[in-house]
Amino acid sequence: MTGRDAFAAAPLERIEGATADLVFAGLLERWIHLAARRIGERRVWLTDLDAAIGDGDHGINLDRGMRELTARLDDGRLVIEPLGAGLEAAGRILMGTVGGASGALYGRGLMWAGRAIIRDGDVPAGAGGAAAADRT
Repeated sequence: MTGRDAFAAAPLERIEGATADLVFAGLLERWIHLAARRIGERRVWLTDLDAAIGDGDHGINLDRGMRELTARLDDGRLVIEPLGAGLEAAGRILMGTVGGASGALYGRGLMWAGRAIIRDGDVPAGAGGAAAADRT
């Protein structure tokens, strides 16, 4: 194993600085791809749920935004490193492509997370350490 994968198995408390950016950037990239795939699979279901109480576009819009994130990751227009800046950029993309309240909610969440990492200078030790039975 080399690069990000080599660091992925390291205990989080031993990951610092630029190495933490590599590890967590790799995790973020994988999360974006997984979330995009799962949202795409549930697009109709999410849209049907929204249609019962709203305008019926949630699944369609969220799927469009996540497909845009993955496309930009894959062609290099979205760069996740450094992690804080990558989260901010991902948030701006969601805000611009998802639209409505969902775009603002998901996009701002990613942007605020990115700004917190930039402000605090690192990913806290133990971040992402939820166990399988934890309800997060």
